[in-house]
Amino acid sequence: MFPKRFDKPDNKYIILDNSGNVMTITFKGLVHLHLLKEKRPRKLGLIDGDTIFVERSSDKHFHRKTRSYGFNYLLLNKLDFVKTVLLTEDNYRKYRIPKSAILNLGQVLNFKYAAQDQSFEVQIFMKKDYITSYRIDKPNEQ
Repeated sequence: MFPKRFDKPDNKYIILDNSGNVMTITFKGLVHLHLLKEKRPRKLGLIDGDTIFVERSSDKHFHRKTRSYGFNYLLLNKLDFVKTVLLTEDNYRKYRIPKSAILNLGQVLNFKYAAQDQSFEVQIFMKKDYITSYRIDKPNEQ
């Protein structure tokens, strides 16, 4: 859907979801999510060529109930040229996951703010058991 490179430095691609949340992608490939009810944007990752680089902290991002990590569904579903997700977990474990694996094996969930009935972005969760099979660094490094 979007080209790999952008023509002008001031260009931003904007994706709007059904809840009014806005995702922006800068010409340098930085992807930010602006939730309607939050003042500061959230960094989703960095796109370089056909790969999106994302970072996760297991303390903050690991969904314990489903034993999985979430990825922005709209981003993966809309950007046809993105083929791979390079996940860095806890600053040292690295996984190269085909986008198709996340879309085929993941579970789509949409959380809401408890009091305001306002949605977070829709996420697709991939179980850690599946993710570990895509590890690319040496397991005994840490």
